[in-house]
Formats: sequence, structure tokens, C-alpha cells
Amino acid sequence: MKNSTLNVTPSVPVPMIMDAERWTDDIERERSGPVGDSRHLPGPEEWPELLGVKQCAAVESILRRSLLKPIKELTARRGKRIRAQLVMFSNRLLQADQPYSAAAQRCQLALDAVEFIHAGSLIVDDIEDGSSMRRGRPALHVRYGMPVALNAGNWLYFWPFQLLKELALPNDRLLWVYESCHRTLLRAHFGQAIDLGVKVDTLPQAQVEEVCITSMRLKTGALMGFA
Repeated sequence: MKNSTLNVTPSVPVPMIMDAERWTDDIERERSGPVGDSRHLPGPEEWPELLGVKQCAAVESILRRSLLKPIKELTARRGKRIRAQLVMFSNRLLQADQPYSAAAQRCQLALDAVEFIHAGSLIVDDIEDGSSMRRGRPALHVRYGMPVALNAGNWLYFWPFQLLKELALPNDRLLWVYESCHRTLLRAHFGQAIDLGVKVDTLPQAQVEEVCITSMRLKTGALMGFA
């Protein structure tokens, strides 16, 4: 439990942190080598279909700067990646006697989808908590400003659905996966609302166990279960 429902004062500054010149410098550095893991982020050939436009070179440059670069930076930082490991271990159990195949590629898509959802939740959680650091470096809202970080975090809740579509599952199984992902996001946000909505030391003793366990099951357990 973090904040009282009465405490709605923003705890982080809204203004952008990086100016245009620094963004331009970062783009040039990005061109010299990958910033992070971009295996399953949009590539040049995907933008026209994703955006629904034929000419998008200028827009692509903006999106790489204001969306993909912050995400690459966060996902490149070392983390435990427990959820991704759950997906990988499950795949190994099911494919133990088979060589590397399309199933392994689908596993990579699935674990990246789970990790992108988790990354989005970390970005938003840092904003809501007013946290200044994430994985040993400045949180994205500190480095890029709240608007860019918030948009990136929200986008990461939606992009995994595109990755799940690329699993090429039968329609009935894909629908089940979509429904599971939707339920996961819904429950995780319920859990976060509980976490933000009350301070544990203000609860009657009889309610502490119920509220804390429910919050953990929804906020943390939902994505673990989806993995």
C-alpha cells in the first residue's frame, strides 16, 4: 500500500527533461549501434501497415525518438526477467525432445510480449510512486519527462497483442490468449488501484491480510500467471 486516496498531489515534475539538441545527439548515437533489444519492436517495413499510411519516413523518425528509444533503453537494462524465464522453461518442458524450430521462435515472441507488459507496468509504476531510479539508472520519466514516459508505458500494454497475433495460432487458441492477456491487464490495474488507494497502516487489523494478499495476487500474480 502506498498512497492515501486523499493524496493526489503529483510527486514528479511534468516538464520534458531532454531538449531537441540532446534528442538529435541520441539519435545519431543510436544509428551507430543498437540501444537495446529491438527484436520484436516495430521495424521500417512494419510502419506503413501499423500507421495506416504510405509515406511515413518523417513520422518514423519521430516515433523512433519519442517511443522506441526510451523503451529500448529500459529493456536493455539488466533485470531478473523472471516472467520471461517462466515462459522459456515451460517451452522447454513441452519441446524437450525437439530441435530448435518455429515453436522456439513463438516462445521468443511470447516471452517478449510478457516482458513488454512488465516493462510498461514498471514505467507507469515509477511515475505513480515518484521513483527516480529503475534498475540502477534514472527512471524514464526522469530521463525523458513524464509525457514521453507515460505514453511509452501505455503503448507497451497494447503492443504485445500484435506480438501474440504473430504466434500464428489457430483462431480459437489466439482468442483464448487474447482474453487471458486482457484479463491479466485488467486484474493488474485492479491490484495497482488497491496499492495506490490505501496506506496499510490505516487499515483495521482485520483487513490487512485480505487487502495485502489481494493486491499482490492481482498486481504481481496476474502477470506471473499469464506467463
